[in-house]
Amino acid sequence: MRSSELSPLRTVIFRTMSNGRAHRRVLPQHRAILNELRRRHDIRDEFHRRFLAEMRAAIGVTESLNPPYNPSNVVHLVAEGDLGGCSICQENIEEKQEFTRLRCSDTVNHVFHKTCIMPWMKDHSTCPTCRADLSGTP
Repeated sequence: MRSSELSPLRTVIFRTMSNGRAHRRVLPQHRAILNELRRRHDIRDEFHRRFLAEMRAAIGVTESLNPPYNPSNVVHLVAEGDLGGCSICQENIEEKQEFTRLRCSDTVNHVFHKTCIMPWMKDHSTCPTCRADLSGTP
């Protein structure tokens, strides 16, 4: 396979893995492979979560290492038109899709699909694009 063909295929596979939906160009026999990769990824994430919990308990840390994000900095909306791309899954946020706007500063807002950003926000209090702290007041 030529490298020019590999890049679009790699993009389709990573988009499929990141958003949990199989892209229409992914062949049925490849869906089984993607499901297995997703299952292994979930097992690895669970192992890391348990390991971190054990390490926190060993050193006496009971609260999360990340402060909770300020809910006024994380706004959930429904798109009234196309908004461009979600930087997590690289897919466009289209009309009538739920999305989340992060208020990173007075002049900067980043938008993501709600299903893409909320797993990140569960463990972090920063914007994944610019690393702005979302725990303070907007």
